[in-house]
Amino acid sequence: MANATRNECAWGGVTCDATTNRFITKLDLSKQNLTNSIPPELGVLTTLEELHLDGNKLNGIVPESFGNLTNLKILELQENNLAGPIPRTIGQITKLTKLYLERNNLVGSIPTQISSLASLEKLDLFENNFSGSLP
Repeated sequence: MANATRNECAWGGVTCDATTNRFITKLDLSKQNLTNSIPPELGVLTTLEELHLDGNKLNGIVPESFGNLTNLKILELQENNLAGPIPRTIGQITKLTKLYLERNNLVGSIPTQISSLASLEKLDLFENNFSGSLP
């Protein structure tokens, strides 16, 4: 489903794989003044390795469908207006090395599934409204 046409690979902020130029591997829409919620349909881009949506005005929740992004290594959602809990499906992104969620309005407890992310090197969660203990 993450198969891209030549046109999509030429769009600003879109990077496709170097071998075939057919699969979207990076989507960088940082600081683009994006508003509204994050479309759950991004969860079908299963070849994504990097998703950068930081520094926008996005609201709503972090979609559960992000758990489908099993090739994702970097997820940057910081400096938005995201609310609600971190979805438990975050634990399915086992290749994740960097997770930036700081400076949002996220609430609830930090899901225990985060502790199963063995490749995780960087986790930024500050300036949110979490409760409970650390996993």
